[in-house]
Amino acid sequence: MEWSLLKKYPQDYYAADSGSVPGMIYYVDTVAFAKKHHLNILQILNEFECDCGKLENKPSPQDETQYFNWMSWFAWENMMSEVISFMETEN
Repeated sequence: MEWSLLKKYPQDYYAADSGSVPGMIYYVDTVAFAKKHHLNILQILNEFECDCGKLENKPSPQDETQYFNWMSWFAWENMMSEVISFMETEN
């Protein structure tokens, strides 16, 4: 993904259901990403929930595919929220 596109159309790359994030389209990709970064994502999730309150409807770790897919998209959308906020303060 090119930074110039991300900067020009940040909302197009924010949501999980957009289908526009390379490497985050198929479960095989999102599950692998979340497994690789699981502890970091858990830390970010914990900080988020401390600041904003507990998130409801998180998938159970028993359903590994849904759980890790959700974790990947939580991490992505959290990061994009910070990027968008940063870009808004730059303008």
